[in-house]
Amino acid sequence: MVMTFLEFAGTIALVFGLLLLLSPETLRRMQAACDKGVVLFEKKLYNLRIGFGISLLLISVLCYFIAYYIGKRY
Repeated sequence: MVMTFLEFAGTIALVFGLLLLLSPETLRRMQAACDKGVVLFEKKLYNLRIGFGISLLLISVLCYFIAYYIGKRY
């Protein structure tokens, strides 16, 4: 159960981290599709997208490592 959650969280963090780093315009189009009421992609976050994207990638690596470690340990 815990491993599934960590793998899911790691995958979400990996996807959005890569989107922030490699294709930020895709996120802007996703925001327009959500009608601006659901997801607000603020200008500040857009300016900080590189640091935020790298942080998400590191979080995803950590989640995968913990899931792997729990799987091997128990």
